[in-house]
This record gives sequence, structure tokens and C-alpha cells, in this order.
Amino acid sequence: MINRMDKMRRTQRKAREYLEKQGHFVWMISHTRWSKDIYDGLFDGFSLSERDSTISFLQIKSGSMPKLKPYIQFSETYPFVVVVLMSWVDRKGWNIKEIVNGKVKSYKTWSKK
Repeated sequence: MINRMDKMRRTQRKAREYLEKQGHFVWMISHTRWSKDIYDGLFDGFSLSERDSTISFLQIKSGSMPKLKPYIQFSETYPFVVVVLMSWVDRKGWNIKEIVNGKVKSYKTWSKK
């Protein structure tokens, strides 16, 4: 049986490594059963781009993407922030969606690691 917390930590570590290779400083919130994610459970962490100082709010998942509606609403409310949704698909790679000003840009990195 797979421990869900261990899987979440592995996925978040992969996301951190991926984003740091892209030139981001990453801060993740640690999960406990008593704590919530950032902003009422929507986000797992933040990143700051070294290149252009863009602030991104991160949601990292394993397997499937979360529903987009609350993230699009957040992006429309706070247009200066980029929302990044990352979903790790086993044996394939990252499925990534960026939401800026309510508009969704989607791309995949189907490579292991």
C-alpha cells in the first residue's frame, strides 16, 4: 500500500527540483493533519523567478489536475501573480498549467525525473 503523505512529499520534491532548474526560488508549506495549504487550501507553496522576479503560487498534485475554476478566479482577483498547477503523471512527467489574468496556458514535459 502506498503512503499518501510519502507520495506527496516525493512529488513536491520533484516539483522543487524541476522549478529550481528553471531558475526559481521555491518555498513549500509543510503539511500536517492540522495545517491547511496557503489561501484556504488552494496552494502548496510559492516560487520567485530569478529571471524576471515573477511571483508564482504553486499547486502540486500526483496523477490528475485540480479543478481550474477556483484558480482562474484567484488569478483574476490577483492579476500580478502567476498560478502554476503541476501534476506528476507516473512514468511520463509533468503536466503543467499556468494561469495568468484568468487565461490558461498548458504544456507537458513528458520526460522522467
